[in-house]
Amino acid sequence: MTRKLTVLILMLVIIGVPVTALAVGSYTWGPSVPNYDPSVVIDSGMIDVTTIPNFATGVLSPTLTTGYSQSGNSGALVGWDDTWTGISDPAKVAGNSLDGDWVQIRNGVGVWVLGAPKRTIWVFPSEDHGPYLAEGLEFKIYGSNDGVTKHSTATLKTVYLDGWRPFNASEDANRNLWCGDDVASKWDLGGFYRYVILEPWATSGPLSEPEIDAIGYSCSEIPLPGSLLLLGSGLVALASLRRK
Repeated sequence: MTRKLTVLILMLVIIGVPVTALAVGSYTWGPSVPNYDPSVVIDSGMIDVTTIPNFATGVLSPTLTTGYSQSGNSGALVGWDDTWTGISDPAKVAGNSLDGDWVQIRNGVGVWVLGAPKRTIWVFPSEDHGPYLAEGLEFKIYGSNDGVTKHSTATLKTVYLDGWRPFNASEDANRNLWCGDDVASKWDLGGFYRYVILEPWATSGPLSEPEIDAIGYSCSEIPLPGSLLLLGSGLVALASLRRK
């Protein structure tokens, strides 16, 4: 991103002109990025978090999590810029709400508990350094019925470059157009599951330390009961026979 464009954005912010569409720094979207798929939607805007009122819990339960590494903050404590500071008490950082406090999962898995079986989830990592978008997608996600077994592999559907808070130039201290709350993503678990299992994309190197602020879901998504599914398929079959 050029210095001229950065200056332009700051000027627009000062005079009150929305700059969300412009507030995206340099990034690569290609085979080198974790979870790359050309069909994934790259949205330069942000998620409407009012449609995702619930957050999964349980990541720090010792019976569920084996890969917890450390806790930190890429939010208010660092002004929301893409940097971080450590938090010594992991009990204060559960990875359960949008507050800039994150848990890092490394050399193992983290497990989040959904309130009920869900298929669609939103993952809110924290950006504490580049490369972008790789840093915001350095994990694999699975749906699970028991919190242990990986019953399905989630599919990345949408990446929101402005994350869950609107871009604020005053928070972008290093002027690279990225903040700690950027690069949120939407996922399809491939079925309805009660647990989300998350593991690092790689076992070592720069893409092996995902920092997760929260995992969200919507209560409006309810699985269709098996009896209704059978009824629906029966009605379709009857309709087909009637046409014949």
